[in-house]
Amino acid sequence: MMYFCLFTLGFFFIKMCSTSATFQNTNVTEIFVNGKNGSDIPSCGQKRLPCKTVSYAIGRILEENSTSGVVNLFPGIYEAESFKVDCGTNHLQKLVIQGIGTSEKVQVTLSTDIIKCDIIFNNIQWTSTSPSPVLLNLLIANVSIVNSIVTDLPFSIIGLGSSIKLWNATISNCVGYQPLLPLMSASGLTGFNSNIILNTATFSFNNAQLISAKEITAIHMEKLNFFSNNVTVEQILILIDRCQSVLRDSHFMNNSGSIIKMTQSTMANITGSVFGNNDVMSGSLLVVSKQVVLHIDSCSFSSIYGTSSGPVLRTEREASLINIQSSYFSCNRVNSSIHLPPIHSHSLTTVNCTNCTINPHCPVYCTAGSFVLEGVMCSPCPKGAYSTERVQNITTITCKRCSPGYYSSSLGSKTCYPCAKGTFSSKSGSTQCSPCKNDFMTSGEGESSCSRMTIGCIVLTVFVILLILIPLLLLAGKHLSTTTKRIGLGTKPKDFKILHEDVTGSVQ
Repeated sequence: MMYFCLFTLGFFFIKMCSTSATFQNTNVTEIFVNGKNGSDIPSCGQKRLPCKTVSYAIGRILEENSTSGVVNLFPGIYEAESFKVDCGTNHLQKLVIQGIGTSEKVQVTLSTDIIKCDIIFNNIQWTSTSPSPVLLNLLIANVSIVNSIVTDLPFSIIGLGSSIKLWNATISNCVGYQPLLPLMSASGLTGFNSNIILNTATFSFNNAQLISAKEITAIHMEKLNFFSNNVTVEQILILIDRCQSVLRDSHFMNNSGSIIKMTQSTMANITGSVFGNNDVMSGSLLVVSKQVVLHIDSCSFSSIYGTSSGPVLRTEREASLINIQSSYFSCNRVNSSIHLPPIHSHSLTTVNCTNCTINPHCPVYCTAGSFVLEGVMCSPCPKGAYSTERVQNITTITCKRCSPGYYSSSLGSKTCYPCAKGTFSSKSGSTQCSPCKNDFMTSGEGESSCSRMTIGCIVLTVFVILLILIPLLLLAGKHLSTTTKRIGLGTKPKDFKILHEDVTGSVQ
């Protein structure tokens, strides 16, 4: 609102300083243009004798060496016009192109190259019955689109070292100037401030990436409506890379594809915004990657649908910090389930959710080896703890620590394991077992301590061994004795008897 008021005051200042077509003794030149009844002649520009084309009118302004220029467009259609303004080569600093009159629309397909200038488009509708691509190409320049509509066109604004501003504007049913080109993109340039400022604007039914902000100073979005916009699986509706960002009091409804991706943003704030009925496909509503500090406050996330984990928020790679407070989560689905966590966090990312409210009809369920964290995400059980499968719609809120004599050495354990014989764990929550030392030992698995062999234990052990060995020795001795008698005193073999008789007979 403050920016809009400043613009209005500036515009009225221009109007008060200009009462005719051209002014030799002032810094403002005003030109009137009528696409139907005007004529591009050297004397054109007055309200009674307007020029015919925008490009000719701008040429007239440049001829006057003014620091500011105003082009007033009568209602009508201005097709396929393009112009270039380089304020680095003349005195011009600011240019206003505006539609006049309220009963009829001013329809244009203006493309422009702007270098080192401020340009304002006010009360204009970019549209065409036979769509002509429109490109606003900015180099170290600032463009403002106010009270205007862009519809049914291939349309893009590209800025390098430049700022893009929208107030009370609508962009609908558009695609990029070229395939995969965003509708609005700004990239930073060393030594120059670059910003994207969007206030009270609507983006609807577009089939392209909407905004790309890379290495600019900041992007500020407030009181915006995004509905029924579509991007492919590989694209993001709004990409914020290495710049500060603010999103406030905005609505995102019925969009398809990932909504916002933030990368290396030292400060990002989302406040008082509503996200509902968005289909994020295999992506996520909010994607955070590489060292982002994100604060979310008083937002609503409901009926978000995706095919992968974390349909509301997903973190990727490297450490980030995400603080969520006083926000509402309701029945966000992954495929056919409404009980999977809406947030999926990378292990290095810290996510806090304070005073968050969860719809009781669709609580989050976590699988074995994990637990519900802050009611909105699943986190693996730490080492030394475990959790089992949920039973009867009851979710494990915290993991259980392993009992003494048991251990868990990895994250996300579903059970604890007993210490092997000769090892022990004396505390609950152990991540490993310790071996018994010296003459200490354990009697079996799952022991919480080791014990030493006492004299009584040794005597008892020897006695038990003797009780076992003596009967065995006696039994073995008896068996051996029986075998000996059978060989030495039993019935002689038949061959032996015949030999004995023959010998006896020979002697006789």
